[in-house]
Amino acid sequence: MDADNIILPIMGGEEVYGEKIAPMKVMKKKFTHKKGSKELFVIFPPWRSHLYYNLLVKRQLLKNDCSVLEYEFPAAILSSNWKFTLKYFNFICSHAVKEIKRLKNKYKFQKLSMIGVSLGCVNACMCARVLPLKTQDLFLIAPGHCLAESMWEGISTQKIRKSYESKNISLKELKKHWHKLAPENNLSNLKCDNISIFLSKSDRVIPFRCGKILLDKLKLQKCNISYENEKLLGHYLTAFLFYIYPKKFLLRKVGKT
Repeated sequence: MDADNIILPIMGGEEVYGEKIAPMKVMKKKFTHKKGSKELFVIFPPWRSHLYYNLLVKRQLLKNDCSVLEYEFPAAILSSNWKFTLKYFNFICSHAVKEIKRLKNKYKFQKLSMIGVSLGCVNACMCARVLPLKTQDLFLIAPGHCLAESMWEGISTQKIRKSYESKNISLKELKKHWHKLAPENNLSNLKCDNISIFLSKSDRVIPFRCGKILLDKLKLQKCNISYENEKLLGHYLTAFLFYIYPKKFLLRKVGKT
């Protein structure tokens, strides 16, 4: 049995949401300013994560004289109601873009970098496309090319898939509804200097094939692409490694493996 199948029950299985939640419950945020810093890092989290996951990542970034804006989203942002999911992701993108602009103007940041982990890669790519300022570095940890397809095929979201199927909503329809949420559809006019992408060939939560499609499309962009294809860790352990050893991901030049 692979790592993702072993860890899935420990993660608490799946959650399916179909009810509207109040906007104030859509997210939490925390900004930490490093005095004299010229660069702002924004961290977009994986599904069902918490702000305290970022402890070591934030410590590393502050050590490198960067300020940090971090987010936490409820599990309900990935929903069995496609309209709610679309609404929440659009709300998050709009809020994050406004907040990044505000912080840049207030603290005079000269550089902006973003980190997306798993589901957070959707948020990172959406914001990187619409922000009027260029992103210095974009780090994508265990991403997929399409939110709908990743959810449809991933082992941790099969109950959500069955919920859509019970409503006679096909993958083709869902991809159309969530078109603007797919990272592959946010690559045009992507304003990034450097993109680092980390994949695992044994990923079954966001199947490796979905990440590989995104990688191939990123290679066509006019920016520096570095990537690593890890073989054995799977999705959860790749994300876990990022959180406990962020230096490996953020500071080391990543090459083809």
